[in-house]
Amino acid sequence: MVEKNILPEFNKVYTKEYLMNCNILSLSFVGDAVHTMYIRDRVFSLFPYKNNELHNKASQYCKAPAQADLVNKLQEIINEDELFIYKKGKTSKVNSIPKNCDLFTYQKATGFEAVIGYIYLLGDKQRVIDILNELYKEESIGGNNDN
Repeated sequence: MVEKNILPEFNKVYTKEYLMNCNILSLSFVGDAVHTMYIRDRVFSLFPYKNNELHNKASQYCKAPAQADLVNKLQEIINEDELFIYKKGKTSKVNSIPKNCDLFTYQKATGFEAVIGYIYLLGDKQRVIDILNELYKEESIGGNNDN
């Protein structure tokens, strides 16, 4: 199997201390983008010519309820610093909630995204990919792609 790095190389690497103290919703913002890129890459490998299917399938995985469903498994594979970021994201004050979920679900998803953003901004893209592969290994989009 060929492992490819689907995450872009244009980011700046930040220190752990800086990221631990920055706005948690900013980490979530970046984590949402990284997670979406991962999902879109995986979905594209399944439906490369069907735009409507690409959008519909990716949307299933990128909504807050779907992200929140991954949290229990995520907590089993992250380290202490990442767990701190998750908890900080989960308890952050959000100003609006999408209509497809409740506050608790949205907060769990925010924590999930914050962890992904934190690890990505630390510069450990391989860890991000390893975590996402583990979280999605039982899904039709997970694991390594040979394409």
